[in-house]
Amino acid sequence: MSFFNVLPKDKKRPVSKIKPEPIALEKEAVKEIQVTVGEGVTNASYGEEIKKSPSPEAEEVFEVDEQEGIYQEEQENEIFVPNSFMDWYNNVDKNIKVFKAFNLIEKENDPRLTEWVEENQDEFAKIWLGQLIPVVKIPLYVTTIPNYGKNPNALVKTEAGLVVMKPFEAIEPTDTWNLTEEEIREDWAYLFENGYSEFAE
Repeated sequence: MSFFNVLPKDKKRPVSKIKPEPIALEKEAVKEIQVTVGEGVTNASYGEEIKKSPSPEAEEVFEVDEQEGIYQEEQENEIFVPNSFMDWYNNVDKNIKVFKAFNLIEKENDPRLTEWVEENQDEFAKIWLGQLIPVVKIPLYVTTIPNYGKNPNALVKTEAGLVVMKPFEAIEPTDTWNLTEEEIREDWAYLFENGYSEFAE
């Protein structure tokens, strides 16, 4: 059994992912709406009223709530796809109809691409119609080296963003075990190339 299987579960890192390249869209015109706040009407003459704008604090809270709502909605509308699909998707004409897109897929020579679309036709159609957002999950790895019968040393990313090797006992709660290949290779390529890195769960 590898050391990876006994690592603490609370060391999991949020899934890293790649989204498709953005498409330029025209913004719809938005009407400005004023809101009358409780006692905001003062010295109003007949037929008109003076309206008080919401406080800066209220606007800030509303903006944060709106951003969180957008993020949650994006998460719910995302679907993980293989790299082969994302490469194809980023280079294809998005203005063609979904049936023509299917036909283009059938002419591709990459079996990883054609098999995924064949097995996920409904999801492919939803992606094409803008109902799902394709994202690529970036593989994460746990890297450890033996330590003469003791708990092995592990490669971690500190809260300061440094990737360092630490003894098991010295690892802090804020350290991250799961690292990308790029993070490992920056200073510890020989560990990755010699099989010390395992896929994180």
